[in-house]
Amino acid sequence: MELRIIRADADVDGKPVAVRWPEDAQRTFRNVSAGQARYLELQKQGWGPLIDPEVGYEVGIDKGIAPANATHRRLTVQFIVASGLRWQRVGLAPPTRILGELAEPAPNTE
Repeated sequence: MELRIIRADADVDGKPVAVRWPEDAQRTFRNVSAGQARYLELQKQGWGPLIDPEVGYEVGIDKGIAPANATHRRLTVQFIVASGLRWQRVGLAPPTRILGELAEPAPNTE
């Protein structure tokens, strides 16, 4: 019934790093039927110098959706099903039930 893309992030050295999306990107979708797809185009950005792990020195600029050394890239989504139950899914983990209201999508980081 409703889908909200709450945040996009990835892990760098075991800590989450927020990933950006275009400012005008729609992240709340209403009247979504089962099986319908919704998309969020993430924004490429500069992450600083790209250090080659084998040689240990800078080999260019790290550009992309997430840093080159990021792991566990994931979206956090919340959704309401036809029965009115609210759920959250983080990355590929199984959905967990939400007992309160859905969250508002997080703002882009600076």
